Amino acid sequence: VVGSNPTRGSKGQTQPPWRKGATDGKIRTVDDSNRLAEHAEAGTCWETSTVRISFLRQSRSTIEIIKAMTETLKRKLQAWAAAYHRADFIGTDPVQFPHRYTRKQDIEASGLLTALISFGNRTQILRKAGQLHALMGSSPHAYILSGRWERDFPQGRTESYYRMVSYADVGRWFARLHAAYCRFESLEDALRPLSGSPMQRLCGFWGVSACSPQKKLNMYLRWMVRRDSEVDFGLWRSFSPADLIIPLDTHVCRMACRLGLTDRETFSLSTARRITAALAEVFPGDPCLGDFALFGSGANGGERRIQSTATP
Repeated sequence: VVGSNPTRGSKGQTQPPWRKGATDGKIRTVDDSNRLAEHAEAGTCWETSTVRISFLRQSRSTIEIIKAMTETLKRKLQAWAAAYHRADFIGTDPVQFPHRYTRKQDIEASGLLTALISFGNRTQILRKAGQLHALMGSSPHAYILSGRWERDFPQGRTESYYRMVSYADVGRWFARLHAAYCRFESLEDALRPLSGSPMQRLCGFWGVSACSPQKKLNMYLRWMVRRDSEVDFGLWRSFSPADLIIPLDTHVCRMACRLGLTDRETFSLSTARRITAALAEVFPGDPCLGDFALFGSGANGGERRIQSTATP
């Protein structure tokens, strides 16, 4: 019963279905759906009555969703992708920061650090990323190898650097990058010895769960892996764009649900995979091109943008 308050962890009882997928053991209860979306983007597991209903509702299979896609819907997604997959997207997106650099190591280091703080308000993200890059200077790679981050982000400094990320947290990010660059030529090389999909390898390298949607890491993989793009870099040739998973943020999830690419507006890996499989039918071999369609239309009003670009 959706409105019930089941006993949790009692002997002989199984975990209720909405508890599945929680990976950090820090289940919290909130009623505000906007906070749910924000903390899902931050990589934290949350539980609300809405999530319970979504898990209990019978869902269509991915095959059924793909079969239900019309040619009109496919053309709409392709038109949205064409409208938003453009160089002028860069100036308003966090991807602008790795675009400041030309060396592979600077681009991939800048990209990962930028992606990790890409949650919450867009203006705040860009401001904080700008401050971080001002600190790193002309070469994030050189800054990492220099060890100056140990002074800037000491382990004893536990106050907030950005939202729920502390100075000590950022220091640990730099320590992991420092260890990788001391051993490997690039982060791509650091992922090669690991097994699994690109997302599974990156999650293994970064020490986080590959069972959650990991929006920030999948966005970073899109930047590094997608090729022939005005926006994404395509630096990591060891991996295929066909193996990427859509970065599941609020706009993508809402638009995908509204268009029927998924029937559950929940921030889970299964939802991300389902949307990705549907987009692969529209963009064969490059499903994350659909990220531009869904994010752009959701954040900016896709129909209005298409009409404006079509006006002579």
